[in-house]
Amino acid sequence: MMFDKIWKNALFTIIFGMLGGLVVISVFAILHNRITDVGSWADWFGAIGSILAIIVSVIVVRFQLNVQRKLDREQYIFERQNTLLSDAEILSMTNLQIISEFDELIDEYKNSNVDKVGTIRKTLSDRSHKVVYNTRMIGIHISSFDANAGNKNVNVFDDLHDTLVDIVQKNNELKSLTSLEKVPIYIEIDVAEFENIINELKDKFMILETHISVLKMKIASA
Repeated sequence: MMFDKIWKNALFTIIFGMLGGLVVISVFAILHNRITDVGSWADWFGAIGSILAIIVSVIVVRFQLNVQRKLDREQYIFERQNTLLSDAEILSMTNLQIISEFDELIDEYKNSNVDKVGTIRKTLSDRSHKVVYNTRMIGIHISSFDANAGNKNVNVFDDLHDTLVDIVQKNNELKSLTSLEKVPIYIEIDVAEFENIINELKDKFMILETHISVLKMKIASA
């Protein structure tokens, strides 16, 4: 930015310096009756005009390059932001799919015999860890989006962030409830609490997807 300013000032100095020099030569020639000594005035003005045309062409090209560079950067930022939000949206949809499968698993758990309890509990634990991991990745994508977004869309982003905080809290509860270390296989999990957590997570992830969709529309229309 500073270099461009110095460069532009230098060009203007050259242009006005040449024009000023031409004026001084003209006045000198007129005052001393030496008009014929300075050559053809048409040649002088033609030469000056050619030089000015070259300088103006350089300025125009430079300006066009700067405009194109700015447009390219804006396009890159848009694509980067859109990719981050799309990835977060896919992860959220994946978590919703996993959570919807919990309903069937918990029904199996309630009606299973002792032989199947261990397998179901391990599946619940593994999928809970997957939900936690995906949520962590969503947080990373959203943080990266925020770093590129500046101060735009701050209200929507605050709502999204608050929802994500609530999800993380519920994820921790889900992880603790399904942990084989904290709740060994021979101890029954609290099914009512589990169902309450997954229902709340369903609502939170749907809200999260809504916020992400709103953000995507805002950056597309910016």
